[in-house]
Amino acid sequence: MSRSVWSFLSAMLLVVASGTINAQESNNAEGQSAAQNQQTLEQKVCYLIGYNMGQQLKAQNIDVDLEQMMLGLRTAIEGKDLGMAPAEAQKIMMEFAQKLEAREAKELEELAMKNMADGEAFLKSNATKEGVQTRDSGLQIRVIAKGDSSGKPPTNESFVRVHYTGKLIDGTVFDSSIGGDPVQFPVAGVIRGMTEGLKSMRVGDKVELVIPSNLAYGVEGRMPRIGPNSVLIFEVELVEVSDKRDD
Repeated sequence: MSRSVWSFLSAMLLVVASGTINAQESNNAEGQSAAQNQQTLEQKVCYLIGYNMGQQLKAQNIDVDLEQMMLGLRTAIEGKDLGMAPAEAQKIMMEFAQKLEAREAKELEELAMKNMADGEAFLKSNATKEGVQTRDSGLQIRVIAKGDSSGKPPTNESFVRVHYTGKLIDGTVFDSSIGGDPVQFPVAGVIRGMTEGLKSMRVGDKVELVIPSNLAYGVEGRMPRIGPNSVLIFEVELVEVSDKRDD
């Protein structure tokens, strides 16, 4: 069973203890007003618990029968019997979890197919742009700025310090060091496309790497930010090369 399904079920069972309300802008003035108009602390807490549960159900795209949900809440709060054996209740929840898992698998498969088609089209188009070099591996490199051409490129054993921005082909930024300090990591400790690209650079070089999915995170992706079969775009500036990691 997938981690997301188990996370959802655990959240439903532990919602009262979690105390986690996602901070987000709301365009529902009526909901905000309802929260503000509660007269007691207990009423406010009940509202927040209900809101939290609703967020989690909505995030899982689950059709909610509010009448049945309220009946279950009322039955438990009034101390009445559940009305079914524990084994039956467990069977129902397991069947529901399997349904969610099957839906999730189907959605991921469809997303993987879409990302593959979109990625292939993007790579084909990008390969025709001025300054883009396509390597035998499929990695595409475009030099933005040249650094010290006399310097030695990193090897698999090197540690590098870089500034970078990682984007999807639709322009969505999923990671960036810009605005902070350069990041240090081992050349051989990142995705294959990044390793190959870094080994072609010298200190001061700034390049754009367009990395096919098979040189990135492949069919697994790195959900939720990077979907399956995603082509990745990295803008990388090589700041430093060393033979050991800083302490």
